[in-house]
Amino acid sequence: MKEAGLIHATMNHPEINFVFQKEALALLDSFTSLLGVRICFLTPECRELHVGKKKSFCDFCKLIRHRMKMESLCLACDRKNWKIAERTGKPLIYKCYAGMMDGCMPVSVEGRIIGYMMLGQFRTNDRCGSDVDRKWKEQFGTDELAAAFNDAPYFPTRKVKDILAMLTSLTESIITRHLISIRGPTPLQPLLTYLAEHPALMLSVADAARLLRRSPSSLAHLFKAMLGRSFLQYQIDGKLDLADRLFAQQPNITVSEVAGTFGFKDPLYFSRLYKKHRGHSPSRKITGTR
Repeated sequence: MKEAGLIHATMNHPEINFVFQKEALALLDSFTSLLGVRICFLTPECRELHVGKKKSFCDFCKLIRHRMKMESLCLACDRKNWKIAERTGKPLIYKCYAGMMDGCMPVSVEGRIIGYMMLGQFRTNDRCGSDVDRKWKEQFGTDELAAAFNDAPYFPTRKVKDILAMLTSLTESIITRHLISIRGPTPLQPLLTYLAEHPALMLSVADAARLLRRSPSSLAHLFKAMLGRSFLQYQIDGKLDLADRLFAQQPNITVSEVAGTFGFKDPLYFSRLYKKHRGHSPSRKITGTR
């Protein structure tokens, strides 16, 4: 479902939605095209949520997973290494049991893992795992698996460090620019509920932090990380949205009355704030003038 530049993708958890900015998806697509490898974002449950260019698994991995029916081994190998990356908080390049190279990096917000960025299915040599190749030949008697391995993207070992740096930059860019966020129950919910129930209040960060028993700096960071805007901006946006609703419901209401309803003692200040964020004065809502 697309909405105002966002793309929503629902996790297995029924109450949580990931929200991808279009720019995040464009970055995944661009890096996928640049490297020719598969780059994707996975949920904490390790379910693929978005794959750059919708690129499928390479032929080698398809043969391993489906023809040789080793998908469970593939998943076990991946999860083991994702957990290592999660514990260290650092990106990791690893070789799967079949000889293909993969990379992963945990994606976290406020110390909470919200998913993993994965880059993979490239090789650094010309031979797949000897045991896997032997089993293939015993079972199928062909060189199809070895040929598929050699068709996978190749990077010399000296380039692996650069690939790791690319994965790190991609992930950090998405995190710091708040291109992926989540919607659903969060540590902020009690505060958001309180603000909704008290629309005339304008809380300081310190006041809000006391409500959640957090430090002001922790709250400010959490707000920006989870909602993509500052605590002050969230309050202003909410009040202006409610003001617009009031203007629509009561055509004869004055700007002063609306300002007072939402805690603004100075109607002129409210008008300036409204014009700054809406591009026109609030009187336009009443008179229809520009």
